[in-house]
Amino acid sequence: MDTVMPLSRKDIARLKGLGYDVREFTVKGEGEVRLRNVDGRCYFLGDVDCTIYEDRPMGCRFYPLVLDSGRVIVDPDCRHGERFTVDPDEAARLKSFLRQLRREKRMERVR
Repeated sequence: MDTVMPLSRKDIARLKGLGYDVREFTVKGEGEVRLRNVDGRCYFLGDVDCTIYEDRPMGCRFYPLVLDSGRVIVDPDCRHGERFTVDPDEAARLKSFLRQLRREKRMERVR
């Protein structure tokens, strides 16, 4: 399965600041910039763990929380989903982040 993890401008700037080439770790899809998958795996996934864990994108920080029909839920496809619950404060932060991404997407269309 290919990733649909959207990246904010701040995510991209942070990763570029670490020396990564934006053309290597991103793809454009549905009007937004997303994290690239390579052979079905996240570009930043090493042999065992995330190689940029401390600097990972915001969407990765929220996962496995996802928005489904306006509600924040634990992704039913997450293999460790039973370990997580939806904290109302975290759900509010995720919704705020998704609004930010929509604003960025609209601004890109204007350019």
